[in-house]
Amino acid sequence: MDKFKRPLTSYERAELHRKQVFLQVALPVFAAAVIVLAICGLAIAGTVQGSPQINRWGNLSAVYLIIPNLFISLINIVVLYFVIRGIRYLYNNIPTWFSKWLTLMNRIRSIVRTLSDKLVAPVMAANSAQASVKAVFKRK
Repeated sequence: MDKFKRPLTSYERAELHRKQVFLQVALPVFAAAVIVLAICGLAIAGTVQGSPQINRWGNLSAVYLIIPNLFISLINIVVLYFVIRGIRYLYNNIPTWFSKWLTLMNRIRSIVRTLSDKLVAPVMAANSAQASVKAVFKRK
């Protein structure tokens, strides 16, 4: 039966969209606003009349506001604990690591210096011999 249905016109599609927007967006927003305003009105009326329920609901709402903050603070305390332990570990081990690093760098420096001296020795000998020959010929 759906095969033979004619396609919707742009006006019909726009009308269908408007109905969907009203039912899916505007109506729930309006209902939520009415409920919030009704709760606000009840709270004001209860406060004005001095109802004992107001204190109870106020305390309950304060607890509901405080509990998530407590859990977040607990997570922060745990993270801080592990950060402090990590810093203590680094503080205790950095001098040892630095000493090993310094020893390694000194070994590398001495190896590089020895190799560079060995590589430069023939050039220095050649330059020295050339300077000696020049000095001999300049005297004459």
